[in-house]
Amino acid sequence: KTSILIVSYLNDIEYLELNLLSMRKFCSGFANVNLLVPQQEVEGFEADDAIADALKGYKVNFPEVDWEAYPSKPKG
Repeated sequence: KTSILIVSYLNDIEYLELNLLSMRKFCSGFANVNLLVPQQEVEGFEADDAIADALKGYKVNFPEVDWEAYPSKPKG
């Protein structure tokens, strides 16, 4: 089965909620949702009631990723 991968961070949590609500309305048949967020922000996502409600019924994974290991692209 297909899984959905979402990459987000706390500053975009309102957009994540809208994304999840749209998925609930328009998507079906996928195996799970992999929500990739900075490790230090996982608790903030788990504590947000709107996100918790939007994730109900989904199998959700928070894969551990060391974001510091992935430097940003140089600006210029």
